[in-house]
Amino acid sequence: ESRTSEAIQKLMELQPDTATVLELDEQRQVVGEQEVPLNLLQERDIVKVLPGTKIPCDGQVVTGESSVDESMLTGESMPVTKQVGSKVVGGTLNQTGL
Repeated sequence: ESRTSEAIQKLMELQPDTATVLELDEQRQVVGEQEVPLNLLQERDIVKVLPGTKIPCDGQVVTGESSVDESMLTGESMPVTKQVGSKVVGGTLNQTGL
C-alpha cells in the first residue's frame, strides 16, 4: 500500500504548477487566455497544452490531435495518439499537437 501511495505522490510531482485556461465567447471562439494555479481549475475549464509541455490535469481532448508520452504511467515507450474525445492524464507529456 505504501508503494502505491509513493507512486501516486511521484505522479503528482510531475504535474506543472499552473495551467493555461482559455477564455471563450458565446460562439466558443478563443478571446483570451490566463495562467492559473492548478488548484483554481474548474471542471469545465478549457486548458491549452503546448507541444513539449506536460498536461497539467486529467481531462478530455476537446479540439485538435496530438501524440502523448504516457511512459511514466504505462512503461510503454511509444507515444499514444490523442484526438477529440480521448482522455488525458495530468503529468504526461504532450509531444506534437496543440
